[in-house]
Amino acid sequence: MNRLLGALVFLSASAAADPLVVATGGPAGPVTTKVAVGCLSPGARCEKAPEVRRNTGIFGLRGSESAVDGSDARGGLALASLSAAYVTDPRGGVTARAGHVAFIGGGRAGLEGGLGVDLGFGLFHSLGPGHGPFSRLGGRAFLLGSSVFYASLVELPTLELGYQLLRRDLHLELAPRVGPVLTGRMNPGDDRRTLGSTFEWGGRLSLGAGPLDLEIELTRIAPREADVHGGVDMLAVLFCGGARRLGACFDARWFRGATDRRASRVNTVLLAVTLGSAEKPEGG
Repeated sequence: MNRLLGALVFLSASAAADPLVVATGGPAGPVTTKVAVGCLSPGARCEKAPEVRRNTGIFGLRGSESAVDGSDARGGLALASLSAAYVTDPRGGVTARAGHVAFIGGGRAGLEGGLGVDLGFGLFHSLGPGHGPFSRLGGRAFLLGSSVFYASLVELPTLELGYQLLRRDLHLELAPRVGPVLTGRMNPGDDRRTLGSTFEWGGRLSLGAGPLDLEIELTRIAPREADVHGGVDMLAVLFCGGARRLGACFDARWFRGATDRRASRVNTVLLAVTLGSAEKPEGG
């Protein structure tokens, strides 16, 4: 996924590269040829290569626990993969982000699994070495659950306006977000709640330093018109770290909202730890 983002940023930024220059002498004199490409040409804007950092990447075993108000916690074990990648090219003025999560397994709650993707692509304005404001358009979707809890969401398009600091060993990003929710569900236990035809607002804080990465994402889904159940709140926290090729990720998700049968809000907590082969954070 990191290579795909890098290719997209490279293609977008290539339009800003300096053209090929060929100069020859007059027909009566010696012929000299000079070829200059990109930063080698006279007067070219020579800046460093696109800065790239993969914030999170792991593949391994995932131990989890799910708890809904009024019920006992249920544990499970699954095979899981997750990642988050950021690419910014200050010279080309473009930035991209991509993340995914996938897991499948089982436990006391029966079969459990999940699949999600979050993509964004946009513009970056450099105010100094490795930092500046940005805007991204994209989309996100996920579904996850078991017999204890099920949730899904499709949001398209999403708009992010934020500020980013992206250097070799340090990454900081604060990005408020808004977008229309096309469809979704939140089913704690035997209850049901349909989401969709409304808007979501929230944001994300990303922090990476050396081998450690933290992402906190807040989501508030506004109630639909004439919906007496109120809004739905979601909070996701991901903390990852590792050494060499081994790593661990702690994943926590919290959902709160009323359902079709309950006027009071129901809280659901999902906790998981994934151990396995990890991708090292990288920068340039």
